[in-house]
Amino acid sequence: MKFTKFLKSLGGDGVIQEYGGSTFLASPSVIMAIPSNMSGVLASSITDMPEGISKIVNMADMSDPCYLAKAVMPDGNSVIKDCIRVYADENGVKLPITNDDYTLIEKGDTVEMIVRYDDSEEEYAPVALVIKRYYSSNNIQLLGLIFPVADYVGQV
Repeated sequence: MKFTKFLKSLGGDGVIQEYGGSTFLASPSVIMAIPSNMSGVLASSITDMPEGISKIVNMADMSDPCYLAKAVMPDGNSVIKDCIRVYADENGVKLPITNDDYTLIEKGDTVEMIVRYDDSEEEYAPVALVIKRYYSSNNIQLLGLIFPVADYVGQV
């Protein structure tokens, strides 16, 4: 993932979250691991990672392959910035993300999806896109998580 681009886009408004000896920079829709060679990251605050988010980070090892299924323009007057990118897994679970979040994914990144079973809806629901980099079968780095655009979940 393009950490420097993400950092610049936040302009100091992100939150540094610490969890399990790692540090992450978070916005409302993205959490990215701060690279070990990065120093001087500006953020509005530094906190422990919220428990709900740390549970999702722990689920990253159990993510499933997914693919970019389609791009949707919300209406006829939309510009590319408004585009919603939709990822899907082999079971048809769809996870929509904003175009701004999509631009953080690099060519060498592996994109997978975390899904959970929603008892109330009696179906699987998307939780987050997991962005990883595989260096070898024993060396897999979690780069970040992208959360779905809530307004479009179930509509795309």
